[in-house]
Amino acid sequence: MKPRILGHKKWFIISFLPFIMPIFFSPSVYAQWTSVGPPLVSTYWRLHGVYFTSPSNGWAVGWDGTNSRGVLLHYSGDTWTSVPPPFVSSSWELDSVHFTSPGEGWAVGWDGANSGGVLVRYSGGYMDLCTSPFCEHVLAPR
Repeated sequence: MKPRILGHKKWFIISFLPFIMPIFFSPSVYAQWTSVGPPLVSTYWRLHGVYFTSPSNGWAVGWDGTNSRGVLLHYSGDTWTSVPPPFVSSSWELDSVHFTSPGEGWAVGWDGANSGGVLVRYSGGYMDLCTSPFCEHVLAPR
């Protein structure tokens, strides 16, 4: 049986620990959190999903319980703004959002009034409510 040289490997790892440890435990490695207040949507609402295409451009979706409809929020620069959602039904919400570019994205959710899915598309400044196989244009602020 060939003898194993473990001491060499241990020495190698231990000798580099002083250089590696600051990478994992240095406060400069972790991002600093900043509080950015959301816009007033209603008295009772919540968010379900968020997606950022860059540090200064993102979208969030959720549910407005006061008005029984989906919530669309857009983050631009350092401010969140509420985007008027398209009319879907008397009771619906958005659960998830994904963007392929700053000007092209999709949000999905649930239409409780009609017991079905909701698909909303953002493209070129428009919010499109999509019902198979068509999308209806609804102007959204840029």
